[in-house]
Amino acid sequence: MTVNALKKIISRSSGFVDFDSEMKTPLTVAPSGCDISHGDKDSISIDSLKQLIPVRSLSDDELTAFSIGGYAEKFDSNVKLFVENEPLNSVLYLLKGTVRIESNSGRGYEISAGSAQSRFPLSTGDKHTTTATTSTPVTVLRVSQEVLASCQESIDSEIMGEAVEIKVVPPELEDSQLFQALYQNYMQEELALAVLPSVADMVTRAFSRNINKSQAARIVETDPVLTAKLLSVANSPLFHNSGTVYTALDAINVIGMEAARYVIKNACNNYVLKSSNRPYVEQIQKSSAQSLLISGLCFALASLTETVDPKQALTAGLISNIGIMPFSHYVDDFPSQMYSQDEIDRGWPIVRGFMGSFVLEKLGLPQQLSCIPEASSDLMYDSGKEMDLGDIVIISRLLVQMHESDEGSSPEPASIPAVNKLEGSGLTDELTRLLFQIANKRVKMPLAVVSQPLQLPEEITNT
Repeated sequence: MTVNALKKIISRSSGFVDFDSEMKTPLTVAPSGCDISHGDKDSISIDSLKQLIPVRSLSDDELTAFSIGGYAEKFDSNVKLFVENEPLNSVLYLLKGTVRIESNSGRGYEISAGSAQSRFPLSTGDKHTTTATTSTPVTVLRVSQEVLASCQESIDSEIMGEAVEIKVVPPELEDSQLFQALYQNYMQEELALAVLPSVADMVTRAFSRNINKSQAARIVETDPVLTAKLLSVANSPLFHNSGTVYTALDAINVIGMEAARYVIKNACNNYVLKSSNRPYVEQIQKSSAQSLLISGLCFALASLTETVDPKQALTAGLISNIGIMPFSHYVDDFPSQMYSQDEIDRGWPIVRGFMGSFVLEKLGLPQQLSCIPEASSDLMYDSGKEMDLGDIVIISRLLVQMHESDEGSSPEPASIPAVNKLEGSGLTDELTRLLFQIANKRVKMPLAVVSQPLQLPEEITNT
Protein backbone atom coordinates (compact mmCIF):
# COMPACT_ATOMS: atom_id res chain seq x y z
CA MET A 1 0.00 0.00 0.00
CA THR A 2 1.36 3.43 -0.91
CA VAL A 3 1.34 6.54 1.26
CA ASN A 4 -1.41 7.94 -0.98
CA ALA A 5 -3.49 4.82 -0.36
CA LEU A 6 -2.82 5.22 3.33
CA LYS A 7 -4.20 8.75 3.17
CA LYS A 8 -7.53 7.33 2.01
CA ILE A 9 -7.81 5.34 5.24
CA ILE A 10 -7.86 8.62 7.15
CA SER A 11 -10.89 9.81 5.22
CA ARG A 12 -12.84 6.64 5.99
CA SER A 13 -14.83 6.27 9.17
CA SER A 14 -12.52 4.40 11.51
CA GLY A 15 -13.51 5.96 14.78
CA PHE A 16 -14.57 4.21 17.94
CA VAL A 17 -18.19 3.33 18.60
CA ASP A 18 -19.98 6.36 20.04
CA PHE A 19 -22.31 4.44 22.33
CA ASP A 20 -24.18 7.57 23.38
CA SER A 21 -25.44 8.25 19.87
CA GLU A 22 -24.91 5.25 17.62
CA MET A 23 -26.56 2.80 20.00
CA LYS A 24 -29.87 4.63 20.06
CA THR A 25 -31.00 2.46 17.14
CA PRO A 26 -31.54 -1.14 18.27
CA LEU A 27 -29.50 -3.68 16.33
CA THR A 28 -30.28 -7.35 15.90
CA VAL A 29 -27.79 -9.73 17.45
CA ALA A 30 -26.86 -12.59 15.14
CA PRO A 31 -27.44 -16.09 16.53
CA SER A 32 -24.43 -17.60 18.25
CA GLY A 33 -22.61 -20.80 17.45
CA CYS A 34 -21.09 -22.18 14.27
CA ASP A 35 -22.41 -24.38 11.48
CA ILE A 36 -23.21 -27.92 12.55
CA SER A 37 -22.32 -31.00 10.51
CA HIS A 38 -24.24 -33.64 12.48
CA GLY A 39 -27.43 -33.66 14.50
CA ASP A 40 -29.78 -30.93 15.62
CA LYS A 41 -28.62 -28.39 18.17
CA ASP A 42 -29.54 -28.75 21.81
CA SER A 43 -28.65 -26.60 24.80
CA ILE A 44 -26.14 -27.71 27.38
CA SER A 45 -25.92 -26.74 31.04
CA ILE A 46 -22.80 -25.86 32.97
CA ASP A 47 -23.75 -28.56 35.49
CA SER A 48 -23.52 -31.15 32.70
CA LEU A 49 -20.09 -29.87 31.65
CA LYS A 50 -18.82 -30.07 35.23
CA GLN A 51 -19.61 -33.82 35.27
CA LEU A 52 -17.40 -34.60 32.26
CA ILE A 53 -13.84 -35.86 32.67
CA PRO A 54 -11.50 -34.07 32.01
CA VAL A 55 -13.61 -31.18 30.65
CA ARG A 56 -14.56 -30.17 34.19
CA SER A 57 -10.96 -29.04 34.87
CA LEU A 58 -11.30 -26.13 32.43
CA SER A 59 -11.84 -22.65 33.86
CA ASP A 60 -15.28 -21.46 34.98
CA ASP A 61 -15.18 -18.78 32.28
CA GLU A 62 -14.64 -21.40 29.57
CA LEU A 63 -17.36 -23.71 30.90
CA THR A 64 -19.90 -20.94 31.42
CA ALA A 65 -19.20 -19.35 28.04
CA PHE A 66 -19.63 -22.71 26.33
CA SER A 67 -22.88 -23.40 28.17
CA ILE A 68 -24.12 -20.08 26.74
CA GLY A 69 -22.60 -20.04 23.27
CA GLY A 70 -22.02 -23.73 22.58
CA TYR A 71 -24.42 -26.58 22.00
CA ALA A 72 -24.90 -30.33 22.15
CA GLU A 73 -26.23 -32.46 19.27
CA LYS A 74 -29.36 -34.63 19.13
CA PHE A 75 -29.61 -37.88 17.17
CA ASP A 76 -32.42 -40.39 16.62
CA SER A 77 -32.05 -44.08 17.49
CA ASN A 78 -30.13 -46.44 15.16
CA VAL A 79 -27.63 -43.78 14.08
CA LYS A 80 -23.92 -44.60 13.88
CA LEU A 81 -22.01 -41.90 15.76
CA PHE A 82 -18.65 -43.28 14.65
CA VAL A 83 -17.25 -46.43 13.05
CA GLU A 84 -14.29 -48.59 14.06
CA ASN A 85 -10.96 -47.71 12.37
CA GLU A 86 -12.18 -44.30 11.21
CA PRO A 87 -9.95 -41.33 12.13
CA LEU A 88 -10.99 -39.70 15.39
CA ASN A 89 -11.47 -36.01 14.63
CA SER A 90 -13.40 -35.05 17.75
CA VAL A 91 -14.38 -36.45 21.14
CA LEU A 92 -18.00 -37.34 22.01
CA TYR A 93 -19.64 -37.37 25.44
CA LEU A 94 -23.07 -38.94 26.04
CA LEU A 95 -25.45 -36.53 27.79
CA LYS A 96 -28.86 -38.19 27.22
CA GLY A 97 -30.03 -41.62 26.04
CA THR A 98 -28.20 -44.90 25.48
CA VAL A 99 -25.46 -45.88 23.02
CA ARG A 100 -24.37 -49.38 21.95
CA ILE A 101 -20.57 -49.81 21.71
CA GLU A 102 -19.31 -52.74 19.58
CA SER A 103 -16.00 -53.90 18.15
CA ASN A 104 -15.31 -56.00 15.06
CA SER A 105 -14.32 -58.84 17.37
CA GLY A 106 -17.96 -59.10 18.46
CA ARG A 107 -17.57 -57.62 21.94
CA GLY A 108 -20.32 -55.15 22.83
CA TYR A 109 -21.90 -53.23 25.70
CA GLU A 110 -24.22 -50.28 26.33
CA ILE A 111 -23.55 -46.92 27.97
CA SER A 112 -26.42 -44.84 29.35
CA ALA A 113 -26.40 -41.16 30.23
CA GLY A 114 -25.89 -40.55 33.94
CA SER A 115 -23.72 -43.63 34.42
CA ALA A 116 -20.11 -43.46 35.55
CA GLN A 117 -18.97 -44.46 32.04
CA SER A 118 -20.83 -41.55 30.43
CA ARG A 119 -18.63 -39.05 32.26
CA PHE A 120 -15.73 -40.14 30.04
CA PRO A 121 -15.38 -39.76 26.24
CA LEU A 122 -17.00 -42.49 24.15
CA SER A 123 -13.75 -42.89 22.24
CA THR A 124 -10.18 -41.52 22.37
CA GLY A 125 -6.95 -41.95 20.42
CA ASP A 126 -5.97 -41.31 16.82
CA LYS A 127 -8.73 -43.54 15.44
CA HIS A 128 -11.91 -45.20 16.72
CA THR A 129 -11.37 -48.70 18.09
CA THR A 130 -15.12 -49.42 18.28
CA THR A 131 -18.40 -48.54 16.56
CA ALA A 132 -21.03 -46.52 18.44
CA THR A 133 -24.72 -46.82 17.50
CA THR A 134 -27.56 -45.02 19.25
CA SER A 135 -29.96 -47.42 20.99
CA THR A 136 -32.38 -44.59 21.82
CA PRO A 137 -32.65 -40.94 20.84
CA VAL A 138 -29.52 -39.35 22.33
CA THR A 139 -27.86 -36.03 23.00
CA VAL A 140 -24.06 -35.89 22.73
CA LEU A 141 -21.42 -33.24 23.21
CA ARG A 142 -18.76 -32.98 20.52
CA VAL A 143 -15.48 -31.30 21.51
CA SER A 144 -12.00 -31.07 20.05
CA GLN A 145 -9.44 -33.77 20.81
CA GLU A 146 -7.29 -30.91 22.09
CA VAL A 147 -9.52 -30.71 25.15
CA LEU A 148 -7.90 -33.88 26.50
CA ALA A 149 -4.34 -32.58 26.15
CA SER A 150 -5.31 -29.11 27.37
CA CYS A 151 -7.00 -30.39 30.50
CA GLN A 152 -4.12 -32.73 31.25
CA GLU A 153 -1.66 -29.84 30.94
CA SER A 154 -3.79 -27.88 33.39
CA ILE A 155 -3.77 -30.76 35.87
CA ASP A 156 -0.03 -31.35 35.43
CA SER A 157 0.75 -27.67 36.00
CA GLU A 158 -1.18 -27.70 39.27
CA ILE A 159 0.74 -30.76 40.46
CA MET A 160 4.22 -30.12 39.07
CA GLY A 161 4.28 -26.36 38.47
CA GLU A 162 4.50 -24.65 35.10
CA ALA A 163 7.21 -26.07 32.85
CA VAL A 164 8.42 -22.68 31.65
CA GLU A 165 11.83 -21.12 31.36
CA ILE A 166 12.97 -19.71 34.69
CA LYS A 167 14.29 -16.19 34.26
CA VAL A 168 17.57 -15.11 35.86
CA VAL A 169 18.02 -11.65 37.35
CA PRO A 170 20.01 -9.60 34.81
CA PRO A 171 23.30 -8.07 36.08
CA GLU A 172 21.93 -4.51 36.06
CA LEU A 173 19.24 -5.50 38.60
CA GLU A 174 21.27 -7.81 40.86
CA ASP A 175 21.58 -5.10 43.51
CA SER A 176 17.79 -4.69 43.81
CA GLN A 177 15.94 -6.58 46.57
CA LEU A 178 12.68 -5.87 44.75
CA PHE A 179 13.77 -7.54 41.53
CA GLN A 180 15.59 -10.36 43.30
CA ALA A 181 12.29 -11.24 45.01
CA LEU A 182 10.28 -10.73 41.81
CA TYR A 183 12.43 -13.11 39.76
CA GLN A 184 12.35 -15.73 42.51
CA ASN A 185 8.60 -15.66 43.03
CA TYR A 186 6.79 -14.49 39.90
CA MET A 187 5.84 -18.01 38.76
CA GLN A 188 4.16 -18.70 42.10
CA GLU A 189 2.42 -15.34 42.31
CA GLU A 190 -1.22 -14.81 41.41
CA LEU A 191 -0.56 -12.36 38.59
CA ALA A 192 -2.94 -9.46 39.08
CA LEU A 193 -4.70 -7.87 36.11
CA ALA A 194 -6.68 -4.65 36.19
CA VAL A 195 -9.39 -2.82 34.24
CA LEU A 196 -9.71 0.91 34.88
CA PRO A 197 -13.04 1.83 36.55
CA SER A 198 -13.91 4.25 33.73
CA VAL A 199 -13.39 1.50 31.16
CA ALA A 200 -15.30 -1.11 33.18
CA ASP A 201 -18.22 1.28 33.57
CA MET A 202 -18.30 2.20 29.88
CA VAL A 203 -18.01 -1.42 28.73
CA THR A 204 -20.66 -2.68 31.16
CA ARG A 205 -23.12 -0.01 30.02
CA ALA A 206 -22.40 -0.69 26.37
CA PHE A 207 -22.80 -4.47 26.72
CA SER A 208 -26.13 -3.94 28.46
CA ARG A 209 -27.49 -2.47 25.25
CA ASN A 210 -28.49 -4.11 22.00
CA ILE A 211 -25.15 -3.79 20.19
CA ASN A 212 -23.98 -5.91 17.29
CA LYS A 213 -20.83 -8.00 17.12
CA SER A 214 -18.69 -5.40 15.36
CA GLN A 215 -19.61 -2.75 17.88
CA ALA A 216 -18.93 -5.16 20.73
CA ALA A 217 -15.48 -5.99 19.35
CA ARG A 218 -14.52 -2.33 19.04
CA ILE A 219 -15.62 -1.74 22.63
CA VAL A 220 -13.64 -4.73 23.93
CA GLU A 221 -10.58 -3.39 22.09
CA THR A 222 -10.59 -0.47 24.51
CA ASP A 223 -8.80 -2.64 27.06
CA PRO A 224 -5.98 -5.24 26.89
CA VAL A 225 -7.29 -7.34 29.78
CA LEU A 226 -10.81 -7.65 28.36
CA THR A 227 -9.38 -8.50 24.95
CA ALA A 228 -7.06 -11.13 26.43
CA LYS A 229 -9.85 -12.73 28.49
CA LEU A 230 -12.15 -12.94 25.47
CA LEU A 231 -9.40 -14.51 23.34
CA SER A 232 -8.60 -16.92 26.17
CA VAL A 233 -12.15 -18.30 26.18
CA ALA A 234 -12.52 -18.34 22.38
CA ASN A 235 -9.31 -20.38 22.05
CA SER A 236 -10.58 -22.97 24.53
CA PRO A 237 -10.65 -26.50 23.05
CA LEU A 238 -14.36 -26.61 23.91
CA PHE A 239 -15.02 -24.38 20.91
CA HIS A 240 -13.64 -26.91 18.46
CA ASN A 241 -13.32 -26.51 14.68
CA SER A 242 -13.05 -22.74 15.03
CA GLY A 243 -9.32 -22.53 14.40
CA THR A 244 -6.98 -20.23 16.28
CA VAL A 245 -8.59 -16.92 17.23
CA TYR A 246 -6.54 -13.70 17.15
CA THR A 247 -9.05 -10.83 17.24
CA ALA A 248 -11.96 -9.71 19.40
CA LEU A 249 -14.44 -9.90 16.51
CA ASP A 250 -13.38 -13.44 15.60
CA ALA A 251 -13.68 -14.40 19.27
CA ILE A 252 -17.25 -13.10 19.45
CA ASN A 253 -18.13 -14.91 16.22
CA VAL A 254 -16.80 -18.17 17.72
CA ILE A 255 -18.42 -18.11 21.16
CA GLY A 256 -21.51 -16.06 20.29
CA MET A 257 -22.74 -12.69 21.49
CA GLU A 258 -24.42 -13.85 24.69
CA ALA A 259 -21.37 -15.78 25.84
CA ALA A 260 -19.22 -12.74 25.03
CA ARG A 261 -21.51 -10.59 27.20
CA TYR A 262 -20.96 -12.99 30.09
CA VAL A 263 -17.17 -13.12 29.69
CA ILE A 264 -16.76 -9.35 29.40
CA LYS A 265 -19.15 -8.39 32.20
CA ASN A 266 -17.57 -11.01 34.46
CA ALA A 267 -14.10 -9.67 33.68
CA CYS A 268 -15.24 -6.10 34.39
CA ASN A 269 -16.54 -7.22 37.79
CA ASN A 270 -13.51 -9.33 38.69
CA TYR A 271 -10.71 -7.11 37.43
CA VAL A 272 -11.92 -3.56 38.03
CA LEU A 273 -9.12 -1.61 39.70
CA LYS A 274 -9.90 -0.90 43.36
CA SER A 275 -6.51 0.27 44.63
CA SER A 276 -6.16 3.51 46.61
CA ASN A 277 -2.48 3.83 45.68
CA ARG A 278 -2.48 6.78 43.29
CA PRO A 279 0.99 6.17 41.74
CA TYR A 280 -0.01 2.56 41.02
CA VAL A 281 -3.34 3.55 39.47
CA GLU A 282 -1.74 6.35 37.44
CA GLN A 283 0.83 3.88 36.09
CA ILE A 284 -1.96 1.56 34.93
CA GLN A 285 -3.77 4.51 33.36
CA LYS A 286 -0.64 5.69 31.56
CA SER A 287 0.14 2.19 30.31
CA SER A 288 -3.45 1.70 29.08
CA ALA A 289 -3.34 4.95 27.13
CA GLN A 290 0.02 4.03 25.60
CA SER A 291 -1.27 0.56 24.67
CA LEU A 292 -4.19 2.13 22.84
CA LEU A 293 -1.90 4.41 20.85
CA ILE A 294 0.44 1.53 20.02
CA SER A 295 -2.53 -0.56 18.89
CA GLY A 296 -3.73 2.23 16.60
CA LEU A 297 -0.27 2.61 15.08
CA CYS A 298 -0.06 -1.17 14.61
CA PHE A 299 -3.36 -1.09 12.73
CA ALA A 300 -2.11 1.72 10.49
CA LEU A 301 1.27 0.07 9.86
CA ALA A 302 -0.27 -3.29 9.03
CA SER A 303 -2.60 -1.56 6.58
CA LEU A 304 0.47 -0.01 4.96
CA THR A 305 2.69 -3.09 4.77
CA GLU A 306 -0.09 -5.59 3.94
CA THR A 307 2.07 -8.34 5.49
CA VAL A 308 -0.17 -9.07 8.49
CA ASP A 309 -3.87 -8.70 9.25
CA PRO A 310 -4.45 -5.14 10.56
CA LYS A 311 -6.94 -6.41 13.17
CA GLN A 312 -4.41 -8.96 14.44
CA ALA A 313 -1.80 -6.21 14.55
CA LEU A 314 -4.17 -4.04 16.57
CA THR A 315 -4.64 -6.88 19.07
CA ALA A 316 -0.89 -7.44 19.30
CA GLY A 317 -0.24 -3.78 20.03
CA LEU A 318 -3.02 -3.63 22.61
CA ILE A 319 -1.66 -6.52 24.70
CA SER A 320 2.02 -5.63 24.32
CA ASN A 321 2.11 -3.70 27.63
CA ILE A 322 -0.02 -6.08 29.69
CA GLY A 323 2.99 -7.02 31.84
CA ILE A 324 2.81 -3.62 33.57
CA MET A 325 -0.22 -4.78 35.55
CA PRO A 326 1.23 -7.70 37.53
CA PHE A 327 4.50 -5.82 37.87
CA SER A 328 2.85 -2.68 39.27
CA HIS A 329 0.70 -4.76 41.60
CA TYR A 330 3.79 -6.58 42.87
CA VAL A 331 5.54 -3.26 43.52
CA ASP A 332 2.42 -1.91 45.24
CA ASP A 333 2.54 -4.82 47.73
CA PHE A 334 6.32 -4.66 48.27
CA PRO A 335 7.68 -2.68 51.28
CA SER A 336 8.34 0.81 49.92
CA GLN A 337 11.49 1.29 52.01
CA MET A 338 13.14 -1.59 50.14
CA TYR A 339 13.26 -0.02 46.67
CA SER A 340 13.68 3.32 44.95
CA GLN A 341 11.96 4.93 41.99
CA ASP A 342 15.25 4.67 40.12
CA GLU A 343 15.09 0.89 40.46
CA ILE A 344 11.57 0.88 39.03
CA ASP A 345 12.62 3.07 36.11
CA ARG A 346 15.60 0.82 35.36
CA GLY A 347 13.80 -2.45 35.82
CA TRP A 348 10.41 -1.97 34.21
CA PRO A 349 11.66 -1.93 30.58
CA ILE A 350 13.54 -5.17 31.32
CA VAL A 351 10.77 -7.18 32.98
CA ARG A 352 7.67 -5.97 31.12
CA GLY A 353 8.30 -8.30 28.20
CA PHE A 354 8.69 -11.64 29.93
CA MET A 355 6.00 -10.85 32.51
CA GLY A 356 3.54 -9.90 29.77
CA SER A 357 4.25 -13.04 27.78
CA PHE A 358 4.00 -15.14 30.95
CA VAL A 359 0.54 -13.69 31.69
CA LEU A 360 -0.68 -14.37 28.15
CA GLU A 361 0.69 -17.92 28.22
CA LYS A 362 -1.14 -18.55 31.49
CA LEU A 363 -4.34 -17.28 29.86
CA GLY A 364 -3.86 -19.73 26.98
CA LEU A 365 -3.50 -17.24 24.14
CA PRO A 366 -1.93 -18.55 20.91
CA GLN A 367 1.86 -18.39 20.75
CA GLN A 368 1.75 -15.83 17.93
CA LEU A 369 0.19 -13.39 20.43
CA SER A 370 1.68 -14.54 23.74
CA CYS A 371 5.21 -13.96 22.43
CA ILE A 372 4.49 -10.32 21.53
CA PRO A 373 5.27 -8.59 24.87
CA GLU A 374 8.69 -10.24 25.12
CA ALA A 375 9.58 -9.93 21.43
CA SER A 376 8.51 -6.29 21.18
CA SER A 377 10.35 -5.26 24.36
CA ASP A 378 13.62 -5.65 22.46
CA LEU A 379 13.98 -3.00 19.75
CA MET A 380 16.75 -5.08 18.16
CA TYR A 381 14.43 -8.11 17.74
CA ASP A 382 14.76 -9.52 14.23
CA SER A 383 12.35 -12.22 13.06
CA GLY A 384 13.98 -12.65 9.66
CA LYS A 385 13.44 -11.17 6.23
CA GLU A 386 9.65 -10.97 6.38
CA MET A 387 7.86 -8.48 8.61
CA ASP A 388 5.76 -10.12 11.32
CA LEU A 389 3.53 -9.00 14.20
CA GLY A 390 6.53 -8.44 16.47
CA ASP A 391 8.09 -6.07 13.93
CA ILE A 392 4.85 -4.11 13.61
CA VAL A 393 4.63 -3.65 17.38
CA ILE A 394 8.31 -2.67 17.66
CA ILE A 395 7.96 0.06 15.04
CA SER A 396 4.79 1.32 16.70
CA ARG A 397 6.47 1.31 20.12
CA LEU A 398 9.44 3.19 18.65
CA LEU A 399 7.12 5.82 17.18
CA VAL A 400 5.47 6.34 20.57
CA GLN A 401 8.87 6.51 22.26
CA MET A 402 10.07 9.12 19.75
CA HIS A 403 6.84 11.06 20.22
CA GLU A 404 7.08 11.08 24.04
CA SER A 405 10.86 11.53 24.48
CA ASP A 406 13.19 14.47 24.08
CA GLU A 407 14.80 14.83 20.68
CA GLY A 408 17.91 12.70 20.39
CA SER A 409 17.06 10.38 23.30
CA SER A 410 15.52 7.68 21.09
CA PRO A 411 17.52 5.38 18.80
CA GLU A 412 17.84 6.22 15.14
CA PRO A 413 15.06 4.38 13.25
CA ALA A 414 17.55 3.19 10.62
CA SER A 415 19.37 1.20 13.32
CA ILE A 416 16.27 -0.88 14.14
CA PRO A 417 15.92 -4.16 12.13
CA ALA A 418 12.11 -3.94 12.00
CA VAL A 419 12.21 -0.44 10.50
CA ASN A 420 14.55 -1.61 7.74
CA LYS A 421 11.87 -4.04 6.54
CA LEU A 422 9.66 -1.12 5.50
CA GLU A 423 9.64 -0.57 1.76
CA GLY A 424 10.71 2.77 0.32
CA SER A 425 12.39 5.39 2.44
CA GLY A 426 11.54 3.98 5.85
CA LEU A 427 9.99 6.14 8.56
CA THR A 428 9.80 9.47 6.78
CA ASP A 429 8.22 12.49 8.45
CA GLU A 430 5.24 12.26 6.09
CA LEU A 431 4.68 8.57 6.81
CA THR A 432 5.01 9.11 10.56
CA ARG A 433 2.50 11.95 10.46
CA LEU A 434 -0.01 9.85 8.50
CA LEU A 435 0.37 6.87 10.82
CA PHE A 436 -0.34 9.04 13.85
CA GLN A 437 -3.36 10.57 12.11
CA ILE A 438 -4.87 7.15 11.49
CA ALA A 439 -4.00 5.89 14.97
CA ASN A 440 -5.35 8.96 16.74
CA LYS A 441 -8.59 8.81 14.78
CA ARG A 442 -9.09 5.15 15.62
CA VAL A 443 -8.39 5.46 19.35
CA LYS A 444 -9.68 8.97 20.07
CA MET A 445 -12.83 7.85 21.88
CA PRO A 446 -11.30 5.03 23.96
CA LEU A 447 -8.39 7.31 24.90
CA ALA A 448 -10.91 9.78 26.27
CA VAL A 449 -12.42 7.03 28.42
CA VAL A 450 -9.05 5.75 29.67
CA SER A 451 -7.82 9.27 30.42
CA GLN A 452 -10.75 10.34 32.58
CA PRO A 453 -9.66 12.02 35.86
CA LEU A 454 -9.04 9.47 38.57
CA GLN A 455 -11.05 9.42 41.79
CA LEU A 456 -9.80 6.70 44.09
CA PRO A 457 -12.04 4.81 46.55
CA GLU A 458 -10.76 6.68 49.61
CA GLU A 459 -11.23 10.02 47.86
CA ILE A 460 -14.83 9.13 46.97
CA THR A 461 -15.47 8.24 50.63
CA ASN A 462 -14.12 11.59 51.82
CA THR A 463 -16.15 13.75 49.41
